Amino acid sequence: MSYLCGEIKAYDAKRQVITVAFSEQRPARPTNAIFADLSLAECHAVCETDSCEAGLTEDERSVVKLLLDSAGKINDALSDPERLVGRVSEIGE
Repeated sequence: MSYLCGEIKAYDAKRQVITVAFSEQRPARPTNAIFADLSLAECHAVCETDSCEAGLTEDERSVVKLLLDSAGKINDALSDPERLVGRVSEIGE
């Protein structure tokens, strides 16, 4: 496993999608990041079952799980997803 940083960049209430930036550098910038849009259902699946249909790598799933776990219980975190924006988490070697 290598170093990977994840940051929740945005929440789109209309689509109910969280945008997460993944990068090997901190902070994650558009020039050095990979972005993933995750539905709230996909976020819930990552936290509850360690699976996801969004095509994330194992490291990316781990970072998303850490991001959401750091906000408390998954149902509480996803009940107000806008408060997750700006949250950063990382895994390292």
